[in-house]
Amino acid sequence: PASMLKLGTLMATLKVASDDPQILTKKHYYNYEDNAGQFYKPVPLKSGYHSGLALLQQMVIHSDNTAMDLVDQDNIENILALYADLKLESPVGSPDNFMSPRSYSRFLRALYNATYLSRTYSEQALKLLTYVNFEKGLRRGVPPLVEIAHKFGEHTLLENGVVQYRELHDCGIVYQPDEPYLLCVMTQGQDFSKLEDIIGDISKIVFDYQEDYYDK
Repeated sequence: PASMLKLGTLMATLKVASDDPQILTKKHYYNYEDNAGQFYKPVPLKSGYHSGLALLQQMVIHSDNTAMDLVDQDNIENILALYADLKLESPVGSPDNFMSPRSYSRFLRALYNATYLSRTYSEQALKLLTYVNFEKGLRRGVPPLVEIAHKFGEHTLLENGVVQYRELHDCGIVYQPDEPYLLCVMTQGQDFSKLEDIIGDISKIVFDYQEDYYDK
């Protein structure tokens, strides 16, 4: 699931903020480090002190691992508690492919139904996900004016400097006017551009089907 797990960090942090809002105003020193091997690199913040809220926004919108590490450092127990509460396998010590599209959907269902966070924080989290800076997956198959609250993730397996395979995933809620729906696509292959096309094509097929269904 790679960077899609940032959604868990977001939810766990907002859960703490419901009792201790100062976690969102607490300042952390941010200095971007490009050491994560990301293919889709984030647009970094300026080096300096930034609030917890700003780091959450940077982490989600730009999939920034430096921002995530700063948020995570005081939050590990809360993140693990989230996984336990949602009956998900712990990300600590798990194999790479430990999460299915169905299991990942629990994050999004919990936000949509406001069953884990308050209605206010759930809506804030979903709104933040509509600003995710990734146009090459689910977004590609949906008309520009239709909102998507989504998170993508990427992973490349290297052995002796040689790419064995790449993974690209994109999961989210598509706010189709008649009936919002949840779509999660996980892919594996050798070429990110082909994986982007696959996700975009599936997204368009599903959206067009929904449109046709409700037009009848």
